[in-house]
Amino acid sequence: MKRGLVVLACVCLVVGAMPGEAASPFDRGHQVDESQFKGTDDSSGSGVGGRATGGPDAFGYTFADTAEASCTYQWIDISGTGTSVALGDDAGASVALSEAMSLYDSTMNSVGFNSNGFLSSTDDAGGDLTNDCPLPASPSTGSGARICGVHDDLVTSTGYHEYFAACPRPDSTGAGSCTVFLWDEAVHYGNTGVPFDFEIILYHGSGEMVVQWDDRNPEAGDSSTTGIQNAAADIGLTYVCDTAASLPADAGVCFSMPTLGGDLEVTLTSAAGNLALNEPFTWDLGAANLGGGTQTNVVVTGTYPASVTVSGTSCGATAAGGTITWNVGTLADGAGDTCTVNATLTSCAAVPLTAAIAGDDFDPPANNTATLDISISGGEAINDGGFESGTPSAGWAEASTNYGTPICDVAGCGTGTGTGPRTGDFWAWFGGAGGAFEEGSVSQAVTIDPGASIDFWLEAIVCDSAADYVELTIDGNQVWSLDGGSALCGSLGYTMQTVSLAGYDDGASHTLAFHSECFGNSGGGSNFFIDDVSMMSSCDTYQPPQLEAIPTVGRLGLFLMIGLLAVVGIFAIRRFA
Repeated sequence: MKRGLVVLACVCLVVGAMPGEAASPFDRGHQVDESQFKGTDDSSGSGVGGRATGGPDAFGYTFADTAEASCTYQWIDISGTGTSVALGDDAGASVALSEAMSLYDSTMNSVGFNSNGFLSSTDDAGGDLTNDCPLPASPSTGSGARICGVHDDLVTSTGYHEYFAACPRPDSTGAGSCTVFLWDEAVHYGNTGVPFDFEIILYHGSGEMVVQWDDRNPEAGDSSTTGIQNAAADIGLTYVCDTAASLPADAGVCFSMPTLGGDLEVTLTSAAGNLALNEPFTWDLGAANLGGGTQTNVVVTGTYPASVTVSGTSCGATAAGGTITWNVGTLADGAGDTCTVNATLTSCAAVPLTAAIAGDDFDPPANNTATLDISISGGEAINDGGFESGTPSAGWAEASTNYGTPICDVAGCGTGTGTGPRTGDFWAWFGGAGGAFEEGSVSQAVTIDPGASIDFWLEAIVCDSAADYVELTIDGNQVWSLDGGSALCGSLGYTMQTVSLAGYDDGASHTLAFHSECFGNSGGGSNFFIDDVSMMSSCDTYQPPQLEAIPTVGRLGLFLMIGLLAVVGIFAIRRFA
């Protein structure tokens, strides 16, 4: 289910965490590891441990623990010199940083120092006492990028922090400033007789982060998470989580920031719009290096729908099977290039375009992707295709065995270990009931014009068994389906589905429905996500510009003109003779 059991574990540096709701077995809320169900968190996770080195993650972070020569254990005791902070149980205080600290694509100038073992870019007065295993995962309380060391439900009476212009424990560069945060004599909730210490060291110049712990932690990692993740909770790197004896005595782990190359940016632009069937049009792919170093072997990859035929490009890019590949090559600091794609709308369907850019070196990923939707003539036939009116829906009739409706937002449902909505705030989530039977549907009446097809976006992040399915029906007749045995199962991210409505495209009204049954045969449940449903009414047919006819005088006019010229000629001869 999407909410329920509470997981206790992970020392975390959180960028932007905020307090959340208490878990309820009947809420559709956040889930951990097995949180693909609508209503339960996982209290243990599958566990990750035993790795001395790891990464890189999608941003480029790596780690090495103190079993490696590159990461030394060197405790910095600030209990007698640091500034004390009164904490307690599920409490926190804001601490200004003497220097900014980078974490993924976030920059922190202050942190919230929390008793449950994490730092936050905001003053997070509530404590996230549930760990996520593995990372990345949406936190059960709050949000934002995190550095997780030994996050658990802790009671920490006093914490300390201290800034050093020259850090007593050097980073990999051998010099530089740091800020140390110490959880002094912390105890696991319910195990108050065994205190232990741990600390997080932030290196402002290099962006490195070190977590160190002493030899007294009684749980030693069997219910905690050590790792990092970004603010969007879609990139992360787990060192250990929910694994017994994974945090040995007097040890630590070092997280290293990637060496960044130039900051690559990709853009998608087009002057086209309100396209008619068979109309030629163009769009531009832009590649730029915004600075930070030369990027080599830069490649831009774009996608286009089946409704479009590409006839060529200005840059020699290849286009096949809905994918464009443009080998840009080397981009120096400040350099950029543009590729124009020539295409024709060959069927009356939506035109969503995407683009992504990558080079040899890591770079901040915020501007590495772009999307563009080019409008076509005709109108949108689906009412509220993005489910953005929420529930009760303004466009859909809704039904669900367990939840009343499949329509969800993240606040009410969590994400089921998946993306959540593709766009906007709402989407349709079919399944999610774990081992219980769940049947759900959304439906509406639509007019289907000749030649129409329907586009929608699908994510099948969790599939329990091949018996579970989601289908599209017209007047109760199946025109598309996907079951729990599909190759799309388990993939994070939406894919667009295009379905022909031949046989129903008579210009009359029909009932369109997405319907699903999930049986929980293997006890895990399935999660089928649908979003951004689109079906265009008949679009116009393109009429090429016609050359304007040159007027002619006809045969009679030609004879009259010859006669007139003859008279003028005779007159001229007589006058000047």
